[in-house]
Amino acid sequence: MSMSIVAKSLATGLILVMVAITHGAFGAKAGEPKSAGWASVRADGEMLRAKGVSKVTRKDTGSYTIKFDRAVRNCAYFVQIANPEEATFVLGLTTAVHPDGGKRKRVKLVIYDTASRVAFDHGFFVHAYC
Repeated sequence: MSMSIVAKSLATGLILVMVAITHGAFGAKAGEPKSAGWASVRADGEMLRAKGVSKVTRKDTGSYTIKFDRAVRNCAYFVQIANPEEATFVLGLTTAVHPDGGKRKRVKLVIYDTASRVAFDHGFFVHAYC
């Protein structure tokens, strides 16, 4: 298992530590989850970097459709709201992510303000494990 740790100091003086475990992403054993794909996406829906994701479309304010190269209907989705160009993280926003109806390779993502429940455009990182 390989592990990398990244720390980012926030304005409040807190330290945010992200631990990225890539064991399942490469050469996973039978029965272990594998990466179906990931993308680094700007608020306007433009992909900056990606692997296993063919397209991201901004449908409406805070609403995005992500198309993977393979079926991801029965996968786990991980989303981090962040500015992918600066690797800064945002507090007060949350996401809802789910399969896109009968589209096996697509998921829908909505970013919204936690307090007001108003949809909000923002950059994000998305990853699917199957």
